Amino acid sequence: MTTVRFELWGPMRVFVDGREASIPAAKHRALLAALLLRAGQSVPVSDLVDRLWDTDPPLRAKAVLQTYVLRARRALGPAADLLRTTTGGYLLAVEPHALDVTEFRDLTARAARHAGSKEATAEEACLAQAVALRRGPLLADVPSEVLHREEVPHWEELHLTACERLAELELEQGRLTQSLARLTALSAAHPLRERLWYLRMLALYRGGRQADALRAYRELHRLLDEELAVAPSARLQDLHQAILAGAPELLPPAPEQATTAPPAQDGTSSRTPVFSPWTAACQLPPSPSAFVGRTAALSAISRHLAPSARTEGNVPVLNVCGPPGVGKTALAVTAAHNLSGHYPDGQWYLPLAGATPAPPRPR
Repeated sequence: MTTVRFELWGPMRVFVDGREASIPAAKHRALLAALLLRAGQSVPVSDLVDRLWDTDPPLRAKAVLQTYVLRARRALGPAADLLRTTTGGYLLAVEPHALDVTEFRDLTARAARHAGSKEATAEEACLAQAVALRRGPLLADVPSEVLHREEVPHWEELHLTACERLAELELEQGRLTQSLARLTALSAAHPLRERLWYLRMLALYRGGRQADALRAYRELHRLLDEELAVAPSARLQDLHQAILAGAPELLPPAPEQATTAPPAQDGTSSRTPVFSPWTAACQLPPSPSAFVGRTAALSAISRHLAPSARTEGNVPVLNVCGPPGVGKTALAVTAAHNLSGHYPDGQWYLPLAGATPAPPRPR
């Protein structure tokens, strides 16, 4: 049985029985693209002429189109019977899994069915497969103004929305490095898409990079003012104010930790988990993903706060000083994560807001 694979994201590629078929003629690629974007449907000759030549078709365009169809069938070789003549047009019979854009559509539909459920991992896996199908701009080497005008924006928007949702899920799952890398690239490519900036600022803040999150907001504010003469949306302004105030509610909730219930009176051990507010007292934000250096400072903090440095009746306290934006919070959070194993009863995080326009927290 002949197997085929068509790819429209990036330069067009056609594989027949695992070997790439050569489609060197631009008009042949445009013909295949027009049929593939309506795979399984009969496309009228008039529509194909429109997509191949726009407003400037040649004389006897129908006869020229028939020649293109014949040559496209030759290029498909053993799969030539997939390109069929219908009443008044042509049809390319392709299974959804054999075409990258329809495979993308099916994967995102499957992801949407998992959205809002407890199966966030399943949703993320489907979206990761879907967005990986894109090798470059849709129809990158297909010269059809009509297809680029009528088809490309739709599919590119669907892909961008999927990327956005995937970055959001990665952020929710605590994979800050992946999420931030994706959001940084996407916001650079789509600088006026505010949702990307919102997620990017949130990822930076959760990574202990408050100053970078505020800098990202200023960059977006400048872009919107220069390009559209508007201010960021109310939602972004609210996020900006919350980051300025070091709002702890922007951080992900600490996962609950279970402890084993005490033995029952009959000597057996109960398997029902008992939850205590003390066992869920890890309030540290995620460790900064790109933290480097500060080795001497981290060593000094460990010496002062390690259990061996404690004396009976005394609790060691350490103060990290420096001007705004130098990385005090990143240093403190990194050190706290390094020492968390020595403080199993809990680790607390309290933003003091001392270097923001908001008033510092009272003593």
